[in-house]
Amino acid sequence: MIRRPLLKKTAFYDEMTSALFAAGPVFVEGLYSYRDISLSPKSALSNWMRLWGISDSVTYQEKLRWLFYKGYRSEFDQISNRLSMLPQQARQEYIRSLPEQEQPKFFCVNLFRNMLTSAGIAALDYALIIALCKVVTKIHITRFKDARPYSLEAAQIAQSKYRSWHEYQTACIAGVYFASPLADLDVLRFNFAQKLLEISNLEHSIRWDQRLK
Repeated sequence: MIRRPLLKKTAFYDEMTSALFAAGPVFVEGLYSYRDISLSPKSALSNWMRLWGISDSVTYQEKLRWLFYKGYRSEFDQISNRLSMLPQQARQEYIRSLPEQEQPKFFCVNLFRNMLTSAGIAALDYALIIALCKVVTKIHITRFKDARPYSLEAAQIAQSKYRSWHEYQTACIAGVYFASPLADLDVLRFNFAQKLLEISNLEHSIRWDQRLK
């Protein structure tokens, strides 16, 4: 029999990663949620990991450390700080003056920065930690008992930085689009709004402030 505390954690982790799997564009057929990880073939899980730059135990450990201590939030915050020193009109002109390959991320930050809390897109980093910790146990890169504490730590840090599911999931969706930015700003706006509406309409099976330990 599965213990009730473990069921609560699984439900919480499923909610925490729902925006990560829903938003794309990092997408693998058949892998739509945290719960799907248990049922997905090893090939699909390996493909999903490669999309996030992970291929073995070494790159997993490197990615895990990076997500905890730096993450996608670091670059987002750096760009946000640069843009904050400019008035709105000057920001647009500044972004368009950048090399073309740099512009999408700057447009992302300029679009999202005022929608997010001071935690920025940290939600993406913590959602990725939780998803990765389950994936690596399923493909036998590490043991469940070794990965489990990282999932709990990531969830508790996220709870300390965001006040609600809405704040957290908004940040996670923004983070996904920042990590793999779209070149077309109009498409970016539409996709973000669409995914945010989809997530917002879902009923949560567990409270954001659920005690996990």
